[in-house]
Amino acid sequence: MWKVLIADDDVEILNYLSNLIPWEEHEMQICAKARNGTEALNVLKNEPVDILLTDITMPGLSGLELV
Repeated sequence: MWKVLIADDDVEILNYLSNLIPWEEHEMQICAKARNGTEALNVLKNEPVDILLTDITMPGLSGLELV
C-alpha cells in the first residue's frame, strides 16, 4: 500500500483532497496531513512516505522548498 502525505495550509482543501479520491481502491492510504511545510517536513523525517501532495505557497516552508 502506498503512503500519502497531503500538505496544505487551507483546512478545507486538506479535507477535500482527503475525501475526493477513494484512496483504498487505489491501494493508497493517507498517512498524514500537514498544515504547513515545516509540519510536513517533520512528518517526512519520521515516517516514510511514497507520495507527497503539497501546496506551493504555505507558511514556514513552501511546497517547493519542501520538495
